[in-house]
Parts: sequence; C-alpha cells; structure tokens
Amino acid sequence: MTARITSLLSVFALITACAPRPEGPSLRLVAVRHAEKAEGDDPPLKPEGEARAMALADLLQGLPLTAVYSTDTRRTRDTARPTAEAHGLPVTTYAPADQGPLALRLRDEGGVVLVVGHSNTVPGFVEALGGPPAQDIPHEEYDRYYQVEAADGRPTVVQVLRYGAR
Repeated sequence: MTARITSLLSVFALITACAPRPEGPSLRLVAVRHAEKAEGDDPPLKPEGEARAMALADLLQGLPLTAVYSTDTRRTRDTARPTAEAHGLPVTTYAPADQGPLALRLRDEGGVVLVVGHSNTVPGFVEALGGPPAQDIPHEEYDRYYQVEAADGRPTVVQVLRYGAR
C-alpha cells in the first residue's frame, strides 16, 4: 500500500510539474518616439509635433491606461502629456539607460502602459519584452507606434503601426 501511495504521489508531482503555469499579469505596452521637435538643447515640440501628441491622445482615448512613462526631456514629456491628462495620470519619468529593467518591471506588474522615448530607446523596450532585435528608428520618422502584448506563458506579440500625419 505504501509503495502504491508513493507511486501515486510521484505521478501527481510529475503531472503538476508539467502542467501549464497560471499566467502572470498581462502587459499591453504602447511605445512611441517623441513627436517632431524644434532645434536646440532640450527643445519643445514643433506645431506638427503638438498635433501628433494630440493624435496619440485621441488614438489611446479608449484604452484603460494604467501608467504613462517618459524620459526626462521636454519633447518626450510634451508628447506624453495630452494622453496622461486625458486619462488622469501623471507622467512618470525614467532614465533611458533603465529601459530594460523598467520593461521587465512593467511586465511583472501588468496593465496598459504608454512609454514615450527616443529613436534609440523605444526599440529596446520592445526587445526587452521579447520582441524582435532592436533597430533604431530613423531620425526623420515620428509616426511609428509599437503595440506589445506580453504575458507569462504566452509568446510576445508585437505590432508596428502608424499614427498621426505622415
């Protein structure tokens, strides 16, 4: 009888170990480069950049955003601000060098998050979440919109879309 119980417990342990794990929190990340900027040190947005920031807010109007992140530059904060205000959220700043750790923390927390960065940082968020290898966004391109779906137990899904005027 003891051998049979031990055998059954071994089988149960094996089945439990091989069973799919319950999924962790689901993250939907929207990542964009800042909108068109003027020249100079820490420049503001150009008028077409302000229009693009408003187009982003309009595009994300129906999403249940839980957080908005931006690097600490005027152009990224100004791109994020209309969306954050429309959702009653603050714009939380992050250091560009922290993109990998922040991406992993956001994945662990889950939710629907907007991240505004730069041509050489936004692709890093996508890659850190399991997306394709990062390639910088071309300098003249401001309309790229990454939508990343990431959750434990499922493959990461990345869509590259466009928004605002081309």
